[in-house]
Amino acid sequence: MGAPGEVVADIGGESYTLTAGESVTFDSRLAHPYRNASEQPAHLIIAVTPPTP
Repeated sequence: MGAPGEVVADIGGESYTLTAGESVTFDSRLAHPYRNASEQPAHLIIAVTPPTP
């Protein structure tokens, strides 16, 4: 089995590259598309809550 994939989260105009075991927290009102930035499969777990004022 190869190295795990990398997920790039583009959040509010900034890009964050995440590898296995890493996470990112952000205001869900910001645009936040995700993409696999590697040739390997990547798994993504997302927890969404309403933004706090």
